[in-house]
Amino acid sequence: FDNAQKYSEAKEMAFIDSLTNLYNSKYLDLALDKEIKRADRLMMPVTVLFLDLDNFKQINDRNDHLVGSRVLVEVGKILLKCVREVDTVIRYGGDEYVVLLIDADYEVAMRVAERIRASIEKAEFLNEDELHLKITASIGVATYPIHTKDKKELLKMADKAMYRAKDISRNVVYLAPLHAATAVK
Repeated sequence: FDNAQKYSEAKEMAFIDSLTNLYNSKYLDLALDKEIKRADRLMMPVTVLFLDLDNFKQINDRNDHLVGSRVLVEVGKILLKCVREVDTVIRYGGDEYVVLLIDADYEVAMRVAERIRASIEKAEFLNEDELHLKITASIGVATYPIHTKDKKELLKMADKAMYRAKDISRNVVYLAPLHAATAVK
């Protein structure tokens, strides 16, 4: 029993980002598979938010990587506060995060993404160290099965939408094109 429990705990830890304690990119594939199967079974949407911090390199360059790492932890906490318990927050890598919004169509997801964007923009990071750092985020949004019925394509569409947000102006939420592109600031 102890060995089985230790194995289960070790397996779980393999899916946790050691810096932020969020799920990591290894978990994304499993979670997206599970949520798409559930979406098909219950005929509900799943939306992917792909988030990248704007000009994050400047935080590291002006301070140091330890400060940058602490900002990433604080951003993770903001993300968790902005979503429901049923949603999944993943540190994808570096300064990128993916959020899976369960039973949320793109209209609901756009409001959640805007709440996240505004919360990050409003926040001052590392206040306890008197640094008062500011950062913004660009967020791409894509919804299953509206944008695509393919898991990999769904992630790719949200990622492309995030890059489109960065091309537009940064600090913006961008919906992957349905027929015509939609952006919110």
